[in-house]
Amino acid sequence: ILLLNSELCEDNMSSGTPPPSVPQSISEVLTRAVDLEGKRRYTESLVCYQEGVKLLMHWYKANKESLGADMEKAVRVRLDDYLKRAEAVKLLSDRLKKSGQFHEQMEIAEDSTGWSFDLIIGPYLDPNLRTVSIEDPYIRKPYQVLNLIRFCETVLRKCKPASIALVTSFDPKVDKQEEIEERLNKVKVSLSRLSVTFHFSFSPSIHDRKITLDTGWVIKIGRGLDIYKPPESNFSVGSCDTFFRRCHQTVVDVYCVKM
Repeated sequence: ILLLNSELCEDNMSSGTPPPSVPQSISEVLTRAVDLEGKRRYTESLVCYQEGVKLLMHWYKANKESLGADMEKAVRVRLDDYLKRAEAVKLLSDRLKKSGQFHEQMEIAEDSTGWSFDLIIGPYLDPNLRTVSIEDPYIRKPYQVLNLIRFCETVLRKCKPASIALVTSFDPKVDKQEEIEERLNKVKVSLSRLSVTFHFSFSPSIHDRKITLDTGWVIKIGRGLDIYKPPESNFSVGSCDTFFRRCHQTVVDVYCVKM
């Protein structure tokens, strides 16, 4: 595993840039794949490689006759390179998962944008997912419950889980348990209409934030689901789509505990 990882890092020192005639939109996807590979964010890297290769192959077939011999050869060589990179990333990722050594980390900078739940957890969702467990002590206030709903929406766009469970807490000196239960019961009713069972409970000792998927993934977000800053107003960009919302500084750690 270490040898393969070293080889991948050495490959990243060589050019991973598509030929200049390739459209910028395709180049950006493939360049991001190489960049993520270098940062050892293998899951995201593989997704970008797969999407980029598909786009490049489609573009190549549509423009093959007008490329010229030299450019056609350059594109074919680069296509082969990206396919080999993707295979190597997948092989390394699979080995790390099976050995229990898989770990990816994302650092979210203060006031940065682009960190939707789809970006953070999307790469780890697959159709086999059946149960989701969330441990987060700060799902209390209305905006925190809205973050929970956004999280559930992200999961439901990609999977059909049978159940989602939440363990949270509250401060009896500040919070009213009945108000929190009322909000969470509304989430429960809404999810039940989509054939998803929602359980929630309170624990006075919970502290760590953790999302556990029964497919083997464990995602630990330093701030839990509460990573977004308030929008400037209800009518500003970012009020609906959290991709445009400014974030609090935090770190996301992803582990694979079984495969």
